Amino acid sequence: MSYSDPFNRKFKTLRVSLTTHCNLHCYYCVGNTNIISQKNKYDWKSLAEKILQLDEFLKLKKIRFTGGEPTLYPNLNELVTYIKKHTDTPLYLTTNGVLLKNVLIKLPTGTFKEINLSLDAICPEIFYKITRSYALDTILEAFDFGKLNGETFKINTVILRNFNENQILPLAQWAKSNNVTIRYIEFMNMGAHYNNKNSLFYPNTQVLAELQNVFQLYPLPKKIGDTAVYYQDHDNWKVGFISNQSQPFCSDCDRLRIDIHGKLYGCITQKEGMDFPENIHDIDFWNKLIKNKNSVFKGSPVPMIFIGG
Repeated sequence: MSYSDPFNRKFKTLRVSLTTHCNLHCYYCVGNTNIISQKNKYDWKSLAEKILQLDEFLKLKKIRFTGGEPTLYPNLNELVTYIKKHTDTPLYLTTNGVLLKNVLIKLPTGTFKEINLSLDAICPEIFYKITRSYALDTILEAFDFGKLNGETFKINTVILRNFNENQILPLAQWAKSNNVTIRYIEFMNMGAHYNNKNSLFYPNTQVLAELQNVFQLYPLPKKIGDTAVYYQDHDNWKVGFISNQSQPFCSDCDRLRIDIHGKLYGCITQKEGMDFPENIHDIDFWNKLIKNKNSVFKGSPVPMIFIGG
């Protein structure tokens, strides 16, 4: 017997929020608020066992470590090494890159199938305007180090109106010159900006139009469960668009989130998580959790830093 959903959705991608702490203060994530870091409920070994339970029961396709900033999690190396030893499910990392080089030095190449690197500006002044940090050179150095050592990257970029729209083209040119896929992510109605997004929202249709003035881009078929719609040029360089606000992909979303308290979220807009089940095979639990998935993205007052953005 299996849990059911009107859209036939299943949980196949697990996003693990390792910490609420972050070493940047990105405006689109936390606004002008101060987020107080909280301790993870589980030690790394207990967390690893929870993840492996979910992996075995749900037959996951991906396990992604995020945060907050996951490289600040003190036992990241032990956690991913243990999980990789006990499952063939590929591991992914989403990071701002500030501490990435230190992590990669200590782990075998290819520990992560892919690393998503958040990069919202290639200009130091605009990078600081968004992140309140001067760490751009450190992040680019980590990217170069990882690429030189055989790591695979995608770039994640959030465009904010009146902040970094003039970085759309420079970031694309930088990504193409490094032969790395870049994905433009629409600013979402979440957290500190809940129900107050309009002044910052910059639609991906406009981003695409600006890129098509410079690059010859051709649409690719969207894969089931993918958050992004991809385009490609004649050199096989790819650009992705994650348009949660203007073109929601809820109908085939396969994501499950676990926060630092061990609570599970079936949807990014779920305001309260459900306690980890005592019996992982409890179908009633999974039926309740899957019902939290919306058919249309609605946003949430919960900051993504708490639930693995």
